[in-house]
Amino acid sequence: MNRFVQLLIGLVLAGAGYLCLNYTSAFQSENHAEWAAEHELPAPTHTIFLAGAAVGGLGALMTGHALGRRRRA
Repeated sequence: MNRFVQLLIGLVLAGAGYLCLNYTSAFQSENHAEWAAEHELPAPTHTIFLAGAAVGGLGALMTGHALGRRRRA
């Protein structure tokens, strides 16, 4: 996979994971649940939190790999 494409995909995944974690922020979920109901979105759940953590971690790994690997000669 092209280094630039891998970096771009990694950054997008890391950003999506961050947004999922922010959406489900553990101690303010009452405010997020009200906002979700007003905008007809799913309520913050533990499943969304776990998916955000997994996607964010994968994105961080892809970004780190794209930035840290050696260029081929």
